[in-house]
Order: sequence, then C-alpha cells, then structure tokens
Amino acid sequence: SIMTDREGSIWVGTDGNGIIYIQDPQSATPKIANYRYNSQLKSSLSGNAIYEIMEDQQANIWIGTAWNGINILNQESNSEFLYSDIKGQNPFPVLALYKDKNRLFMGLDGNGLTVYNYSDGVTKYFNKDSAYLNGDYIQFVTKGEENSYWLGSFANGLTDFNFKTGDFIQYKHSPSDSTSLSYNDVRYVIPEENGDLWVATWGGGLNYFNAKEKEFIS
Repeated sequence: SIMTDREGSIWVGTDGNGIIYIQDPQSATPKIANYRYNSQLKSSLSGNAIYEIMEDQQANIWIGTAWNGINILNQESNSEFLYSDIKGQNPFPVLALYKDKNRLFMGLDGNGLTVYNYSDGVTKYFNKDSAYLNGDYIQFVTKGEENSYWLGSFANGLTDFNFKTGDFIQYKHSPSDSTSLSYNDVRYVIPEENGDLWVATWGGGLNYFNAKEKEFIS
C-alpha cells in the first residue's frame, strides 16, 4: 500500500518489512525511515505486513496490518493499538479501512465487516453469524450513495451494501453474461460523480460499472 499525507510525505506499506516513511520525496536528499514491530517497544507497529494506510482529518495515520489489527499513529504523541474486533478478544487480520464521519469500517480477512461508531461506542458485526452472507473476506470498502457502501471481496465479487437497512446487492461473474463482472476477486473501487464505478480485479482486469444499466464493461 502507498499513501501520500497532507505534508507530502510518502508512506509505503510492505508485506513483511513494516512501513517505509519518506519525507521530502521531491528533494535531492529525502529522509527515509523504516518502522517495524519491536517486542521491546510498546509503541511500535503491531506487525510488519502492512496492507492499508490512510490519513484522517486530524492527520492521524491509520495502519491496517495483515495479522495484528489496526495501529493509529498520532504524529504528536505515541501510537496506539486498536484490535479489529474493538474488544481485543478475537482480533482478525484487517484488509480494508474506511472512515465515514463517525464510523470506522474494517474489512476483515475471514470475518466479514466490522463497523465501529465513535459517537456512541457501538460496534456492529456483519459476517456469517449475522444477516450479512456475502463472504467473509472483505478487501476494499468505499462510500456509495446515501447509506450505501461498496465492498470488494476475495471470491464473492462486488457488493452494494446498505448499512442502515442491512440489505445488499451482489454482483458476480457469470460466464454466460458478457455484461457481468469479469472476475470475483475485487481489490479496488473508485466511484465516479455520476455513481458509476471503476472496479479493479485480481485476475480479471479492470471493469467499468454503469450504475443505471447495472452492467459492466471489462
């Protein structure tokens, strides 16, 4: 994963070597640091496989690890550790993060979707034990229209998920339909202003989704 923060610094998440942090990347002598897990440091990263990095409105850096939940880096103080199940009783690998107003959406590697509300501290779980039945491997989350969120999964395609009602519409590949999603492993989604989508798959190339016609061009 790669993210540029508001100061222009670059954060690179690696699969096994922690985070590479690059300050002044446009200069002749950029400053490069490597942050890794260290069992002797309480405020170090909780793991070295970094799959997601994002910056919130308060300039906090949210770091999703493959096996050790979420890390929150407050650049004015020490970092903190937040488990992917909030309670810390049964943490799952985090594959995707999305923060919307007072809610933090976490796509998990094997246990669906966890949504934490900052306002009231309530956590909701959408997985095989709830009404949400569209696969438990959520690789990408982004906002759609109104209460809708787009979820990219490992093997269950693309989902239009209504958080308020709990309803969802699933889009999957159909060999007999040339206008269906090209592949069911969805890694990234970019919404257009008109509601259409760009959908990147792992194994089936790039798709453009016409939201009005409900059709894909691959």
